[in-house]
Amino acid sequence: MGTDLTVSGAVIGVLFVISTGAFAVALLFGGLRRISHYVIDPPFRTFVGRWLDGIVHNEMKENAFGLDVSSEWLRDVLVKPAFATTEWAPLPDPIHGEMLAFVDQHAARTVAKLRTFIGTPFVPTPQNDFLGMLTQQLSWDELLHTTYFTNPRFVKLVAHGMFDLSGTPPSDRLRSEPDYDDIVAIYGGLKVQAAA
Repeated sequence: MGTDLTVSGAVIGVLFVISTGAFAVALLFGGLRRISHYVIDPPFRTFVGRWLDGIVHNEMKENAFGLDVSSEWLRDVLVKPAFATTEWAPLPDPIHGEMLAFVDQHAARTVAKLRTFIGTPFVPTPQNDFLGMLTQQLSWDELLHTTYFTNPRFVKLVAHGMFDLSGTPPSDRLRSEPDYDDIVAIYGGLKVQAAA
């Protein structure tokens, strides 16, 4: 019985030393963490962190805005390329109005579809892909800049412009269109000679 008490006293002593050591190590690391949090971290965030954030921000901005080629620099943003001698006016009302009406019609349909889609309960499963289901509701006809070539008059205007700029006469098919004279007049109205 005396031996058992001696062994259990020794075990308790060893456990006490281990737990005290573990507690001391935990205090040491906790103190170091607090010191680094209040003493080292603020200057690091202020100087090194902001510097690194600035580098990453500038790289992302340059790539997003097209300045990812180091030998090219953006000087001006114009309505025409810097080397062009001709400026172009905005699309005239007949074509612009048709395109806006087309986009507005599809946008209204999409809003109605999205309202129904958003109002339905969604249970995420491997078969139900929320983003995929959401993109199925969109047709790209809701955005003006993705619907240019759905407007036949705009397509004819571009075709006439391509013929004009290439110096070749328009095709017989284009000239046989009933609104060809209107297209020629619209195209002529778009060209504005740049001031020298």
